[in-house]
Amino acid sequence: MGNGNSVGYFVRINMLYLKSRRIQLFAMLVAIFFVYFVLWRSLFFIHFYGFDSDYKVDELVHAFYLGVKFDLRLALIVLFPAFFCAALPKFSFVRSKVTASVVQLYLSLVTVLVTIFYMIDFGYYAYLGERVDASILRFAETPLISLQMVWESYPVIWQALFVAALFILCGRLFARIFRLIEKPAVVVLKAQKAVGIVLASIAVLYGLIGKIDGIRLESVTVLRWSEAYFANDIAVAAVALNPVLFFVDTYDNRGHAYDEEIVKSTYPMIRKYLGLESVDSASRTEPDYLRELNEPAPADLVHPMDKPPNIVLIMLESLGANRLGVFGNSLNPTPNLDALARKSHFFPHFFVPSSGTARTVFGKMTGIPDVSFGQTTASRNPRFVDQQTVVGSLDNYEKFYFLGGSANWANIRAVLVNNIEGLHLFEEGNWKSENVDVWGISDRNLFIESHELLMQRDRSKPFFAVIQTAANHRPFTIPDDDSGFEKVDVSSEEAERNGFLSADQFNAIRLLDFNVNFYFQELVKQSDYADNTLFLLYGDHNDKSKPSPHLKEDDQLNLFKHHVPFIIYAPTILRENRVIETPMSLVDMLPSTAFLAGLPYQNTTLGRNIYAVDEAESYVIVHGGDRRNRPTIGLRGKQFYLQMLYDGERSSLHKLGSDNVKEDVQKQYPEKAAAMKELLLGLYHTATYMMYNNNKSVN
Repeated sequence: MGNGNSVGYFVRINMLYLKSRRIQLFAMLVAIFFVYFVLWRSLFFIHFYGFDSDYKVDELVHAFYLGVKFDLRLALIVLFPAFFCAALPKFSFVRSKVTASVVQLYLSLVTVLVTIFYMIDFGYYAYLGERVDASILRFAETPLISLQMVWESYPVIWQALFVAALFILCGRLFARIFRLIEKPAVVVLKAQKAVGIVLASIAVLYGLIGKIDGIRLESVTVLRWSEAYFANDIAVAAVALNPVLFFVDTYDNRGHAYDEEIVKSTYPMIRKYLGLESVDSASRTEPDYLRELNEPAPADLVHPMDKPPNIVLIMLESLGANRLGVFGNSLNPTPNLDALARKSHFFPHFFVPSSGTARTVFGKMTGIPDVSFGQTTASRNPRFVDQQTVVGSLDNYEKFYFLGGSANWANIRAVLVNNIEGLHLFEEGNWKSENVDVWGISDRNLFIESHELLMQRDRSKPFFAVIQTAANHRPFTIPDDDSGFEKVDVSSEEAERNGFLSADQFNAIRLLDFNVNFYFQELVKQSDYADNTLFLLYGDHNDKSKPSPHLKEDDQLNLFKHHVPFIIYAPTILRENRVIETPMSLVDMLPSTAFLAGLPYQNTTLGRNIYAVDEAESYVIVHGGDRRNRPTIGLRGKQFYLQMLYDGERSSLHKLGSDNVKEDVQKQYPEKAAAMKELLLGLYHTATYMMYNNNKSVN
């Protein structure tokens, strides 16, 4: 026999392990699950990104490549129980039909469960623009509300029928595949079997590790979810992440505390930023940020007032700047809000620190940006419930909070009631009107009933009130009532070209604008508080958007979720209409309003009176990106925007208004970049410190 034939014979003999029924079965199962998960990834990419995406092709390709590796890892993990059952000496599914049936049932169930998880991930990303992670468990805190929203927002019945059909199909598929083990066994020598086990183990190990950075054992590293963020772009990272694995990876994330050294070293700088006298950081054991203000109302801004004005905050749910005509939206969805902006103090560079209603409620009331790290928000953390607030220091004011749904949502009840003494909280169960969807009564009825309650107030006192709208929120309900509101037919394509997710969202924003006009023209205009009230209208955050051609800079710098409108409307109080270009944060809203009203108040947090801030020295901190694991923080000023990861890594400086705003210009402006980075780290860690230490009992 020739050498060539000998080698061939040797290879054939030692490759007999490939005829093993177990190996063939497992290879087929791994291939099925792997292809199935890659198919879901492909559907995700096509649905949310398409093939004409504005992202860099090489970054998307690399992200998809990483994602395929994660998919292979998940396929191997879900098959581990089957691997285990194959190794049982007496009860292996090769020998036991009962074990084989149990394994088939397990595979069918795990396929269905993973499919449901992928479906949830699709809905979650469409809703929030983020892959599903452990923070989704927060919705279990209010299960009835969450389930009702799902029922009203998604085709649950069709999805359930799909899942049932999938379960039946899987049962038949796996039963057919397992017939492989009914074939006559091939005799495999122990040495051949050992070769097969070693090679299969190496293949499985590589699939689980996901990468090889060298041949030395000490150089082996595991592919981790953090590598999905290679492009410093959360949208690109979303292409790489596997939702099941990402959920598991984030489950045990318990958050992140402040860095005491950074709080201490930046203390003098933060005091200067807040307008306090400089102090040696080593001279105090605990930082002191208290400002006690007692100034008359500014005569150059407001007319003389013979009594303190009322203050009404109108929270405009999910209303980003890109949705308004005054910011250039060509569909003209908000003519009434646009008109208010033109006869008010209008702040076109107003930003919320963190996207999300719960984070906005906390930041608005406390003056602390909610930079919570991990699975939760500040409102859900028992340690952050007790806070000193500007509202709490408004003595002799009657205080109201109106929302159409339940205040149990996100634990905002504790933030409100615990920190605002004597607050009259009206919520679901207090209204005469019936609920129209999961978020409670309609905005129109909320305005009507809130107005009726304000008309019954104690007129010997001024009042502070918050009206929290909710209609511009999935499922975008348009109530069937006698309001006279009419939907406008607009194609999905046209809506998306102007930044809307759908025509339904476009009409929901039109309805919000319609109801705001109804409140002012039909209710406030005839009231006794019309002429002595400061009305503050603001978006609590923006939600996921299509690219907006009229606000490209926000899209390019991932600021679109933070950029919202802010209007102070008080035609009989304000001397003149103004467009105030100073960058302003949500946390500045109440200190600035108290200044306009000439009210004495205490301030212990990061909010500033924007009217007293030099435009060139005004900055806004934002907190976004992957907030559960490795957040991105940013500092937005008048001319520059600096962003970086929370630990200071991957910083970049951007020149606002430039032709290429995405360009990192740190090398051109090194001193500016260094100063902004130091201030950003100081503000971020100080905000975290304040969440832990701004207790009423301390201040």
